[in-house]
Amino acid sequence: MRGRFRRCGHGFLGIDLLIPAVLTVLKKEPVHGYLLIERLSEMGLNLSSFHPSIVYRILRDMEMQGLVVSNWDLQATGPARRIYSITETGKSFLKEWALVAKQNIEMVQKLINLVEGGE
Repeated sequence: MRGRFRRCGHGFLGIDLLIPAVLTVLKKEPVHGYLLIERLSEMGLNLSSFHPSIVYRILRDMEMQGLVVSNWDLQATGPARRIYSITETGKSFLKEWALVAKQNIEMVQKLINLVEGGE
């Protein structure tokens, strides 16, 4: 297909889904960037279409927006690591995102039903 409309080959995984996924991981425990990427993969997110640096850029943006905070972990062996934690603002954002996502799921299901000839 020509123009700006193309086949969707990556599903719904994009920045809009990656941000709440990161916050969900951080809600369970503070982690450093590499472990965060591992946890996202364990959740079933396929990050192969993203360069790993995108996660660090998103974390920096989220920190500037007050969704996460970071501190240097100097206790671990090896080089110091930046540990990220969710803030109260991040928790509120995640809760609001979940409400909107539920509404979107209902709309997407209706569309799927119509496409498949139902309802």
